[in-house]
Amino acid sequence: MRKLLVATGLVAVLAAPAALHAQSANMTVSADVQTALSVNAQNNLNFGAVVPGQTKTILPTDAASGFFLVDGAATTPVNVSFTLPATLTRQGGAETMPITFGATSASRSAANPPVRAGSTLFNPNTPITTPTNAVGQLGVFIGGAVTAAANQVAGTYNGQITINVAY
Repeated sequence: MRKLLVATGLVAVLAAPAALHAQSANMTVSADVQTALSVNAQNNLNFGAVVPGQTKTILPTDAASGFFLVDGAATTPVNVSFTLPATLTRQGGAETMPITFGATSASRSAANPPVRAGSTLFNPNTPITTPTNAVGQLGVFIGGAVTAAANQVAGTYNGQITINVAY
């Protein structure tokens, strides 16, 4: 009896129509290509004269602070991070001088055009996400502090700050 039921069920399946109610649908595929990002250093961070045995601080709102201009898509969030030096090295020598960056060493401005006054402070040691302005610009300003030892060798000390910006 069992064999007969299985065989009957198999015949019923084979006899059913192949596509009782076939359905299909279409969808649109889209992609929005963002405006390419560009970043340019507009002003170098310049501590000027530093007295041996003292610390000199430049705020991001000071005219001597560094200034990066970001250009990209309008009102679009960008991720901003820095690669910061721990020391500056004397030109033509091996001597170093420490440089530090704290909680209020950087600021950002989405004003049009970006301005130091009224910019929002942030810690350049911590990545941030912030939008560009209505024309796709973002100003990023950076200061810091250098400490010259009492016996610091005279000369010009340099280092490099790298900003990384991505959508």
